[in-house]
Amino acid sequence: MTFHLDQRKRVLLVLVLGIGSAVAAWLSTPRRTAARREGGPLVIALAGDAAVSMPLDFTDPGLQGVSALLHRVSLAVANFEASAPAAPIPDEPEGPPRWPFAVPEAAAHLRQLGIGAVSLANNHAFDFGADGLRAVQERLAASGIAHAGAGENLDAARQPAYVETPQGTVALIAVAVSHAPGARATPRKGDINGRPGVNPLRYSRRLTVDAPSFAALRKAFPPDVLRADPGGATWNLFGVTIEQGDQSAMTLVADPDDLASLAASVQAARGRAVAVVVSLHAHEPGNRIDDVPDLLRAIARGAIDAGADAVSGHGPHRLRGVEIYRAKPIFYSLGNLVFADRAIPPQAADEFENMARNVLSPFADDSEGPQVDFTGDVWWQSAIALVHFSRGHVARVELHPVDVGVGHSPTTRGTPRLAQPDAAAQILDRLQMLSAPLGTTIAVEHGTGIVKE
Repeated sequence: MTFHLDQRKRVLLVLVLGIGSAVAAWLSTPRRTAARREGGPLVIALAGDAAVSMPLDFTDPGLQGVSALLHRVSLAVANFEASAPAAPIPDEPEGPPRWPFAVPEAAAHLRQLGIGAVSLANNHAFDFGADGLRAVQERLAASGIAHAGAGENLDAARQPAYVETPQGTVALIAVAVSHAPGARATPRKGDINGRPGVNPLRYSRRLTVDAPSFAALRKAFPPDVLRADPGGATWNLFGVTIEQGDQSAMTLVADPDDLASLAASVQAARGRAVAVVVSLHAHEPGNRIDDVPDLLRAIARGAIDAGADAVSGHGPHRLRGVEIYRAKPIFYSLGNLVFADRAIPPQAADEFENMARNVLSPFADDSEGPQVDFTGDVWWQSAIALVHFSRGHVARVELHPVDVGVGHSPTTRGTPRLAQPDAAAQILDRLQMLSAPLGTTIAVEHGTGIVKE
């Protein structure tokens, strides 16, 4: 049977079919709101370093308070800063001491605490090599915790982790500024799979010296060691670019290719998630330094420019300031979530920290000696940030003070507890002081910090 349509009907049919195809194509295109679900407002909790080298005691009322806080949000994220040995470690291992390893219960205990996703991009993820990294990944998967920032090659390490929540999909992307060169994941090339490791965000060092020092360097090193650029205005000595200036200073400059890769990961995640979190692990320029270096501000702001909704920093094992950039929060360090330093041999130091001291020691505060001993309250004052969203935008940022063991002995400190009023006031005072130079005001309401622009 054949149907005949007049010209107007044929035009109308074409329009209807065309509009239908366009609507179908629009609906099938990934976009930021495509993953939204019902279930109340989206709230993401961000916490600092979790070095779970000792089992957690869930009978502790203080720990129960932290767990209750984390369980009432849509998703809680932390940095898993420990590897796992491929085989049991003897009581008295031979050779150089290692940093602590993750106890077998670590992943399950973090899940019980309320953590749903972790970063593995840090300078301890590769302490026990590829097998140790895989062991951690297996335990996290078995416990239902998503992870980002490490993988079998660089492409895998750069992949976002996607977590389904009742309010929609949340993406986590993780990078490590602080890392040993041997821990970097490498790209796959042809039949070569690449090296397992962490997602690195490399940087170069640029040293400015005054005119007499510049001239002295030129005389002190032969041309094959002190390599000059084509114009002769800068020198390169052992990987450090040296230029003449009014006064001596060290500048850390992010690798442009790694910055571009981070931006690409963020942009890709935007199409699949209602919120994108970037986890940034960095000790630079030193654990004892409160000021946020320009390097980290450039990385964090670049992630926000690319479309991230929040940047969660950690690494120096102490609080650093909070910045609001383009109405989105950047936490430069939230301190420690779990940190049982009694499990760390007193003489232990990892490859990254040895390297960092060698290249940065003239410009960092080493007044306490080469190895941080974690004495003083600042190492045990932390915070958990709650980022509330409304209609796809950050609506409210809260800072909940956490006491990880201020005043405790080394045998009892390391477990997170919601800070009591006096301790909470000290933590919030410190956050206010650290955030003011970044243009951020923190109000205090009922023992909680409320971040203002």
